[in-house]
Amino acid sequence: MKKVLFALPLMAAALWSCSSDEPTTPAPGTEGEVSTGEPKYMAITLTAASQSAPISRADAEYQDGTELENAVGVVTFYFYDENGVAAAVKTNGDHFLRPAEFTTGPRENENVEATVNTVLVISTKAGDKLPSQIVAVLNDETFYSDTHTITDLQNVLTEGRNKIEGKDYFVMTNSVYSKDGVKQIGVSVEGYLYPTAAAAQANPVTIYVERALAKVTVESGITTSKTLEDGTVIYQTTKKDATTNTDITTQFNGKDVYVKFLGWNVTARRTEDRLVKEINTAWVPGWTWNTADYHRSFWAINAPVTEGVEPYEWGTFNKAGDKYPALKYTDFTGENEWAYVKENAGINEEGNDPTTPTQVIIAAQLCDEDGNEMEFAEWAAVTMSFDDLRAAYANAAPLYYANGTDADGNTVFTKIGADDIKLATATELGLASPTVDGRYKVYPTLSATGAAKTWYNRPNSKDAPALTAEEVQATLTGLGGAKAWKGGMTYYYFDINHLGHGINGAAFGDKGVVRNHIYAATVTSLSGLGTPVYNPDEIIYPEKPEDEYLYIAANIKILSWRVVRFNTSLDW
Repeated sequence: MKKVLFALPLMAAALWSCSSDEPTTPAPGTEGEVSTGEPKYMAITLTAASQSAPISRADAEYQDGTELENAVGVVTFYFYDENGVAAAVKTNGDHFLRPAEFTTGPRENENVEATVNTVLVISTKAGDKLPSQIVAVLNDETFYSDTHTITDLQNVLTEGRNKIEGKDYFVMTNSVYSKDGVKQIGVSVEGYLYPTAAAAQANPVTIYVERALAKVTVESGITTSKTLEDGTVIYQTTKKDATTNTDITTQFNGKDVYVKFLGWNVTARRTEDRLVKEINTAWVPGWTWNTADYHRSFWAINAPVTEGVEPYEWGTFNKAGDKYPALKYTDFTGENEWAYVKENAGINEEGNDPTTPTQVIIAAQLCDEDGNEMEFAEWAAVTMSFDDLRAAYANAAPLYYANGTDADGNTVFTKIGADDIKLATATELGLASPTVDGRYKVYPTLSATGAAKTWYNRPNSKDAPALTAEEVQATLTGLGGAKAWKGGMTYYYFDINHLGHGINGAAFGDKGVVRNHIYAATVTSLSGLGTPVYNPDEIIYPEKPEDEYLYIAANIKILSWRVVRFNTSLDW
């Protein structure tokens, strides 16, 4: 098979969609024609509009795709009748064709960056009605023979990327949009079926397609930074003064606290995505979600959740081997540092935002001005070392153990000490889950030394039975959780905003990820210590700490591979 590359801009991806426009020069006598059993020829042009193409929104921007993002290894075409039911294009009844060869064509004009051309031969049994519409699927080697309707094809799930002969490719399919209130999926082939290949090539069907995945990038626009001798960039962080509500320098043990970014990735990733996008043509969100002239839409309906499958995935802090490890950078400007994610847009046909928006999470470390890690905890509004935290918990805990006898033979009771206590996360103690707040907290629990002792809730044993292990833990848990930045580990996060941001509230298009868009986030400011991490191996379900004034302000640009700019502040 001949491999080709699309030298397309992201508008290509943005505007690769399904066009149901009527042909300008239809082949005479082919509309609604019934097969005579003789082969028919149809030429296909897969094309994409360049970033210089006019668009309906004055502020929209587009970006070129990389060679990898535009590569095409295999193309399959699916055919359906006017009702969207599978139409035979082979004598054995198959409704799909895969050309053995396809070629790239020259740039036609300022609106067409490149084309991919091929000729299909339709040879079906006499008496069969010829197909009415076509859907293209790029870079997916599976033949979806059971997709008897276009709706069936939309319900096929995709990973969005595939390996073909050891090479990575992006799945692309017809873009779905609304035209005159009618959903456009399959491209009309009526009038494009000819008795010879030469005649077909003179009037090819044009199909616009789009990538099934979205792309996320992050860069830093923070100005309050310092570059260390080894090139590491650190950022000075502040907090709000509770009295004056002004920004003041954050300190621990008399030293200013800085933040070192370790990496970033995308979390709350949707696990399943449709091969072909689904929309509701009745949407009226208050912002431009559809551009029929350019064969594309900017919103979607998530794939239904498969029974037994978790709809979202999260990762750890920065664990080697994690499915979504932190992408490395110094200050967010590394080449080729981006993440690809599945669509996570409207949760139903009404177009409501996803119940769990996809988020960017930034792994970071608190450090001093020389880049040395700063480990500390905060409990009861007091910042302290981990040893001091254990001592503070011990001092507050009404727990005692028998510790020998006095001169009169009476049992001596000793109060619990710091050595009897260790710190454990809320998750380890079963106090938190993905749906329960306070997952970042640590609590006191018995150390090995403490677990070897018998505990009482009063400093004598008269009429006081020993406490059970559960009662001891309940007493310790009741002291309340603390924030503990182990090794200075912390994280920041923000939701990915979509085109409806600031236009129609949070109900439609405010949060979300749509295929073939680039979500380019610029972090513009930093405040606070982030959300503390005590155990970096635990899965993180992002949340904001309580009673903190922390935020990351992010300027989010959406490329489609299109760009839309807006500001957002994440206030802990």
